[in-house]
Amino acid sequence: MKSNEKQQFLKAWEEDATKFKDQPGLISAQLHQGIGNSNVYINYAVWESLSHFKNAVDKVMGPEGYD
Repeated sequence: MKSNEKQQFLKAWEEDATKFKDQPGLISAQLHQGIGNSNVYINYAVWESLSHFKNAVDKVMGPEGYD
């Protein structure tokens, strides 16, 4: 991944994370990067319940967001 692509990805993740952090039931959200200069990222979010997660996705992304 080129440097500018990485910055675009990180900015997009931060924008999406901000939208989700405002939703009820989100306990935490983190983005982990692989070691070194890896282009591997893992998004890890903890929700109070599956229904909280689904409601947040419906509100932020629409009902098809998690299919």
